[in-house]
Amino acid sequence: MLFRSFPLLEVFRAIDAGAKKVREALGIEIRWVADLVRNKLEVSEFTFQKLMQLDLTQYGVCALGLGGPEKGYSAQPFKDMFTEAKQRGFKSNPHAGEGDGPASVAFCMNTLNADRIGHGVRAWEDPRLVQEMIEKNISIEVCLSSNFQLGLFNLEDHPVRKLDRKSTRL
Repeated sequence: MLFRSFPLLEVFRAIDAGAKKVREALGIEIRWVADLVRNKLEVSEFTFQKLMQLDLTQYGVCALGLGGPEKGYSAQPFKDMFTEAKQRGFKSNPHAGEGDGPASVAFCMNTLNADRIGHGVRAWEDPRLVQEMIEKNISIEVCLSSNFQLGLFNLEDHPVRKLDRKSTRL
């Protein structure tokens, strides 16, 4: 969005205006996650600097996310950005554990200090990791359509039911 000549502040004002309409009409509160992109480090660094110059909380931004392909694109280069965002009061919400396995989830939990993991379904492959996520109260965002479109799972073998049963036991 920054490289398409839309001023960032105008973008946030527009989405905030839409969120206010939803809140007034339906009583639903909307919060936003500002996403960086793993395979676009230079763009992400530029975007991050621009984001940190604004008071994004007034526009409903509550977290910093990290999207893009996991395989071949470590989250390590984003560590300092996530540390700074956490110091400024934002939650950490990186995507991990969809295109890569449980090690990606563990890395984001420990290195990016994740409060929530986008996708995260492949955490199921490591029961100790799932237990640690439960103990630390780290939730995952399950996106079935993405999982199906990427060919990771089909409806019959998707781990979401197992993960749900595991988390409700404690």
